[in-house]
Amino acid sequence: MEYKGGSMKIDVASLVPKKTSKGHEIVTIKNGKNITILYKSNYGRNKQLKIKRFVELNDLFFEGFGLIEGDGDKAKFIGFTNSEFSILRHFLEFMEKCFGFSRDLFSVRLLLPVGTNPEEAKNEVKKELNLKDHIIRFGFRKNHKSLVVNLYNRKETIDVVFRILYQLSRRMANENKSYAIPYLRGVTAAEGTVQRRNTTKSLFAVKISSTDIENTRLYKNLLRLCDIEFGKDERDCIPIRHLMNFLKMNKCNLMKISERKKEKFKEGLDVLEMKKKMLLDHGVTKGRIIRILNSYGSMTAPELLVKLRKTRETQDRPTLYRHLYELEKKNEIKKVGIKTIRRPYHQINIWSIANPSK
Repeated sequence: MEYKGGSMKIDVASLVPKKTSKGHEIVTIKNGKNITILYKSNYGRNKQLKIKRFVELNDLFFEGFGLIEGDGDKAKFIGFTNSEFSILRHFLEFMEKCFGFSRDLFSVRLLLPVGTNPEEAKNEVKKELNLKDHIIRFGFRKNHKSLVVNLYNRKETIDVVFRILYQLSRRMANENKSYAIPYLRGVTAAEGTVQRRNTTKSLFAVKISSTDIENTRLYKNLLRLCDIEFGKDERDCIPIRHLMNFLKMNKCNLMKISERKKEKFKEGLDVLEMKKKMLLDHGVTKGRIIRILNSYGSMTAPELLVKLRKTRETQDRPTLYRHLYELEKKNEIKKVGIKTIRRPYHQINIWSIANPSK
């Protein structure tokens, strides 16, 4: 790695292997900002590949490898599979801008639901992904409900380079928040699911799928670096809940890549924030209790319920008492007396602000 023009870049020429797996020699020609790789294929044919020499470690670099982490083929060759065109476009942009690797070098295979017209699907994919005269193969799957696009390339030399860069990006994201955020964007786009409540349509959870123990550890560490809390594992996924965490995810722009998830997340978050605001304005909250005691002075719990304009006393009373005792523990309010009620006979506490000068 070295610094070029104020940013960190990697010299890809230093990562290209000397020989193929079949023992054929690989020649690397450096040509300014690009390199040309000459080699023989497994069938003995002469091949060449031209890509960028210096790869910049920017957000797009880590987002791309985050996508590969989620839905990419990391073992055999460069490959990526997804059903959403915005994610597929981002992957192709990553390959072109970071490596100068043209989308024309990818082979395309479509996995279609039974009953889909292959020609219509082919034309739609070409239009959405800006593909020209690609040889597009088809396959039908009974369990698929939507079109799935598989992009792949079997050039052995670039595969080796990508595996090295993938491991490097993974390690850097696992150690640095600046790299963890864009990497997590890619992972969330590929493996994330946004859930909303059926009744209110408010945001309920974001879940990141992971069936591999090593990947689960990585995802959890990335979330910790971003200061996002997560719950216990649920059926091979990591659940994220609560408004505080959703706001942190929104601040990190984790839904940037997937247009579908971004829209669903934003709509659900807007409803959830509106519900929170209504609760703060009209619900039994600690903030409202403090404001009322500051404005009206000492009062009992039933009097507080009246000021809170709560008619469902049986439902709201437990919440009120819980908040009162929690505020007392924090020394924000205190008991200043006892009021006796004659019919029926009982005694209740009188509450006041602990430090009225505040």
